[in-house]
Amino acid sequence: MFAPEGRPIYLILLFTVLSFVTNFQDSYSNSYVNTAYDGFQDYFNQSYINRSNAHGLSKWAWTWIWSVFLNIWSIGMMFGIFITPYLSDHYGRKTALIVSAIISIFGTGLAVVAIILKIPELVLIARTIASSSCGVSFTTLYVFIQEVSPTSLRGTYSFLVQNTYMFINVIGFALGWDLILGKHVDILTGVGLIPGALALLIMFPLKETPKFLLIHKNNRLAAIKSLKFYQGEEINVNEILEIIQKEAKDEKLNLPFRKALLETIRVPYLRNALLIGIMAFNLINPVWTILYLSSILLEANFTDDVSEYISFGYIVAQFLAGLGGAFVADSFGRRPLLLISATINTLTIVSYILFNRLAFYFGGLYKYGCVGSLIAYGITYGIALGPICFFISAELTPQQYRSLIQSIVIAVNTVISLIITFLSLPAYNWIDIWSFIPLFVLPSIISIVYIAYVMPETRGREIYQIIEELKGSKSKTSSMNTNYTKISENSNSDKEINFERL
Repeated sequence: MFAPEGRPIYLILLFTVLSFVTNFQDSYSNSYVNTAYDGFQDYFNQSYINRSNAHGLSKWAWTWIWSVFLNIWSIGMMFGIFITPYLSDHYGRKTALIVSAIISIFGTGLAVVAIILKIPELVLIARTIASSSCGVSFTTLYVFIQEVSPTSLRGTYSFLVQNTYMFINVIGFALGWDLILGKHVDILTGVGLIPGALALLIMFPLKETPKFLLIHKNNRLAAIKSLKFYQGEEINVNEILEIIQKEAKDEKLNLPFRKALLETIRVPYLRNALLIGIMAFNLINPVWTILYLSSILLEANFTDDVSEYISFGYIVAQFLAGLGGAFVADSFGRRPLLLISATINTLTIVSYILFNRLAFYFGGLYKYGCVGSLIAYGITYGIALGPICFFISAELTPQQYRSLIQSIVIAVNTVISLIITFLSLPAYNWIDIWSFIPLFVLPSIISIVYIAYVMPETRGREIYQIIEELKGSKSKTSSMNTNYTKISENSNSDKEINFERL
């Protein structure tokens, strides 16, 4: 029933649904807070009034509580990221995703109960628990999809993760409006229970990734079954298994966490893969500030309602651009897509600063330049920059270190994002829009230069070939259009397969 067996439409459907239910907790919980601000303020304020605090929360107290409410998400996520390598490398990618869904359901359910009982401290604890599930799922999902996808469509399927993430942003923004669920924060929060339950139903029938089964568990038979489950009967199984085994060549299996971490830092090609991943994530740090604060930033030139509508338009533009990006992901190289989109993306931030100052000094139509810059930022993020940054480190690392390096990259990004998000509003209040230059523009320029100098092309190439280039062998064999031919209709066994690399 769930076996896609190499049919592209079935694979797209599976990965889209899986990405939606797996990503929902993280994307939804960080998007509805933008529009449901008043609803949560009323909830927290009323909770303290019920505790005989007749005047409720002071403006200062509410500011700090809201800041904690937003940023505690990163703390929980860090815990989830920390345990991901152990879960994913010892018990499998599938098991890690199942565990994350269970934690998500528990955290969301606890939050709903806490809201109904008006126990705000428990809401913060529940939000931390729910976010820890995202640390596991967000890290593991990319690895899972990368390891079950055919090489020729690896980028397209990986794009689906961010496309669904951006679509959920649209849902979160919309449901957070007062006229929908913004004033009913218990129901708004409880919506997250539905995809959590669906994630369990979807994950249980799926098979573990063939790379995990072959390299970590040394179970060739199970790996073959997994390959056929995801890629169909008409593939050259022996060739694919041989390629997978090349990823493990000369690598140390099942290292303790501490030794694996030291290897990642000590070995040059692993360190380069790690740094490329961190630098790539550094390019998208502005998106979190925009997600949380876009309405506040726009209120400098527009009314509250108009600011919310523009913010929603930005999210929709980002999502629609992502749909287009999925179609070009495996048609163009990752390097040019990443570098071009990153450069234009950085220029849109500069443009926003320029139009903001022009609107401040001269008024008139210049404020619409801010709107155009914001929409352009969303488009460049959605069409290439955002999706590629999230999965590129998985394409640069051998299977044994993939989960660890992906976890480290996301952990470092989470810490940096937490710091930047925490500083963004105070810095904006201090030096206005000029704060975007040290917070976003300069770090992006540094990242673009580093990536242009170090990052190899990954599109259509086997992981072992990419690793060889990182090691310095520059193995750019004629694999840029890697594909696997189908088994001849006259073949009776895997051993009789004749294949041709296109």
